[in-house]
Amino acid sequence: MAAFPPPIGSQTTASTAGPSIPFSVQHIVNQLESNTIEELDLSNKDIGPQEIEAIAWALKTNTSLHTLNLSYTFIGDAEAKHIAKALETNSSLKILNLSGNAIDDVGAKAIAKALETNTSLHTLILNNTGISSVGAEHIAKALETNTSLSSLNLSHNSIRTVGAEHFAKALNTNTSLSTLNLSANSISTVGAEHIAKALNTNTSLSSLNLSCNSIGDAGAEHFANTLKTNTSLHTLNLSNNPIGDEGAKAIEEALQVNGALTTLEISGIVHFDGVYICPATKAAIKTALERNQNNAAQHASSLVYSLLLARV
Repeated sequence: MAAFPPPIGSQTTASTAGPSIPFSVQHIVNQLESNTIEELDLSNKDIGPQEIEAIAWALKTNTSLHTLNLSYTFIGDAEAKHIAKALETNSSLKILNLSGNAIDDVGAKAIAKALETNTSLHTLILNNTGISSVGAEHIAKALETNTSLSSLNLSHNSIRTVGAEHFAKALNTNTSLSTLNLSANSISTVGAEHIAKALNTNTSLSSLNLSCNSIGDAGAEHFANTLKTNTSLHTLNLSNNPIGDEGAKAIEEALQVNGALTTLEISGIVHFDGVYICPATKAAIKTALERNQNNAAQHASSLVYSLLLARV
């Protein structure tokens, strides 16, 4: 059940347990405190600091809410800290969307601290905020010990190559993350190299998005080397990077031995220094991916058949 606040006002009511509660979110706080709400979508609403603090306070002990969407709500670092503090004790929230807010490295550090102890959150969306390589370092460090987060979206930030290196280090030990989106973060070929090498040991990541960065042919070649042995990555997005035919051919050759990758986006930027992937290379990649897709479908069918037989 989702809840939406009435027009936000300035009136508040006293609370014996926490901060003063604005009348505009009193009904939401009541639902959180009585554990009668499972989804809360406040996206694209002008939520004030008092409202966020009151919601965060109730979230600390709530046991019913599993999805909270606060995207594009004019939240800053101070409000992010309140939410993060609630995550340190909350054990029900699974999906948190804070995208499109003015959360920079200070807020990222608070969220990272919460991730060190939180065991329920599995999806965290922080795209288009203000996080740099400093904030990325804090979050990546938390992923070295966190065992619950499975999906992280940090697209359209400024973590750059240094931030990519921090996430590569985290991937060396993390065993829960399956989806990572670092698109549009000014990551260079060097950053791609670090992530690719981390996937030589990581066995949990199945989907990686590095589109709209600055990864060239050498970066694609690093991923090609990884694909020769990696068996967990199913989706790789390298589109809108300056990758030409040389890098694409390297990946095509790797796909001759890789049987796991089923989805690949690698369209180059055709206007970028003459970047071009020839039709023959594209066709060979498509053929290899279709082979993998068919094999995956057959494997899934076999598993279902085996389960049905086991029940007989």
